[in-house]
Amino acid sequence: MLDDNGKLVFGWERLQASLDFKKKLYDAGIVDKDYLTDGKGDKAKQDFVTGKLGMWGANGADIASFKTLKKNNPNAEIAALALPSTSFGQFSPLISQPVQMISVVNAKAKDPEAVIQFVDFMNSDKVSSVINLSLEKGAGLEGVHYKVGSSGCREPIDLEKNKKELSYLGDFTVYTKNTDPSDKCSNTNLTLHPIEPSIKTEANVADYELNKQFAAAYQSAFDAYLDKSRPMIGVISGSYLPALPQDMALNQTNGYKAILDILSKSVISGSSYPSDKAIKDSQAVWATSNGANIETWMADWFVKNKDKVLLTKDYYDFIKK
Repeated sequence: MLDDNGKLVFGWERLQASLDFKKKLYDAGIVDKDYLTDGKGDKAKQDFVTGKLGMWGANGADIASFKTLKKNNPNAEIAALALPSTSFGQFSPLISQPVQMISVVNAKAKDPEAVIQFVDFMNSDKVSSVINLSLEKGAGLEGVHYKVGSSGCREPIDLEKNKKELSYLGDFTVYTKNTDPSDKCSNTNLTLHPIEPSIKTEANVADYELNKQFAAAYQSAFDAYLDKSRPMIGVISGSYLPALPQDMALNQTNGYKAILDILSKSVISGSSYPSDKAIKDSQAVWATSNGANIETWMADWFVKNKDKVLLTKDYYDFIKK
């Protein structure tokens, strides 16, 4: 975080406030007592779609989980919640980065020109048209996986067939050409504005109704999380942080892990391990992990580079566009 003088510093006060909040939630029985063992969040997701959990954080437009929830509980309704206000202000979850590095070419590559040809191929209109849309919005080949409906947009022919033949395509989309945001058939626009199917079967109509319900919830996420008055937390996106010198990088990794272990222990230990004691222990661990030198190095880097990297505040200029 930045202090009052604009210097990049370790935000210990905010860390303690966060810890206090987590301890309150845990002590009140609001969160799963075994949450620390749910490393990938699979249990939390399962508890949410089966109606056992009232709040859950999804990564992106997870319409599949919503439809599973509705199948288990037809009366369930969802909406995106703005994060609670704090003594430091009100913030939003991390926003997907508008610009980022997704791959590199090895300096010793025998044929770097071929690498770029592959990227050009993946970014071509033809390839992008095959794999850029989701299974439910017409990925694949025309006449095989989708048809063009009366709306002019693609409609899947057989979802189950598509899942078997196209479900592996997701990771390839990082190389494909993004669809025009103004395109009514783009992933985002179709999620926010689902198109009524041209062929009305009982299943199609029911699915369309679910899509409309999800669209309203998805729109509420835009309203809650893209408000500049509730900015994304942090000064610099993780992708734009510099690479520390090797010895400092190891110190940082070990220091962060030790701090996380201390904070986790405090969360589940009630009054026997209060937050102020946990923060003091964390500061001591950080000090023995070369923390002061790491902070000095990062602060110096920030002074020299803050006008050259994409900062959190810059995200909102992209959002306007």
